Amino acid sequence: MDIKKIDKTVLKEALREILAEDFSNLKDMIKEILIEINAETNSKREVTKDEIEALIDANMKKYEAELKALA
Repeated sequence: MDIKKIDKTVLKEALREILAEDFSNLKDMIKEILIEINAETNSKREVTKDEIEALIDANMKKYEAELKALA
């Protein structure tokens, strides 16, 4: 999917709807996406589940207020 071809307004609205439905699933969705991205790239070293979770936790805490405001 070419993200550059998606209208940012449509993308923001879709994200708002997802967050409004169930904010609690956001973390799980991000984990799944990062795992899929890791699987698609042929990196020399696989990123571990713990590393992904730590990265997500750090960013969720950093942007928690903004994400809640979107919902």
